Amino acid sequence: PNALYARMLDLKDAMRLSIQRVLPAPESALLNGILIGDDNELPSYIQQAFRNTGTSHIVAISGYNVSIVIGAVALILGRIVGRRRVAPITVPLIIFYMVFVGGSASVVRAGIMAIIALAGAAMWRRGFTLNTLGLSAWIILLGEPNLLFDVGFQLSVAATWGLILYSMGTNQRVNACTWGSFLNC
Repeated sequence: PNALYARMLDLKDAMRLSIQRVLPAPESALLNGILIGDDNELPSYIQQAFRNTGTSHIVAISGYNVSIVIGAVALILGRIVGRRRVAPITVPLIIFYMVFVGGSASVVRAGIMAIIALAGAAMWRRGFTLNTLGLSAWIILLGEPNLLFDVGFQLSVAATWGLILYSMGTNQRVNACTWGSFLNC
């Protein structure tokens, strides 16, 4: 019923067909899965291989996919318009992409984290990723408090939190937990 959303679906179909014209069969299905979350044409043996190796999240639309798309767009735009001007252009694109791929909890969380990071970078602020995660979770729950009980949301936040702590050095991890980031480790 919404004309804008109908246009988005038309764009999604055009993108899918365009990728299929450019790439051969299994590769095009993989790219469609990574970019727009459409893994319907991915052969079952490839889907099983992803499950066997524990990498099926690569094809399912999640924060990983959002970070790939946003990172690529921000990098390209940064070279064209400059790093400080990327945020005002990229933020609407992030919001569009979140709606375009379906707006799951992990996609929205990753999109909001990216928006916060871009806003900080535009103001020459260095971010602390745990705080960014906490703020994004708070914003999401402010808009939809029942997501607190959604397993997808819980796993997205918990997995991101774990990855952030894992990527920090031991001293940073201890300091982050001692000084009470959004979670008191």
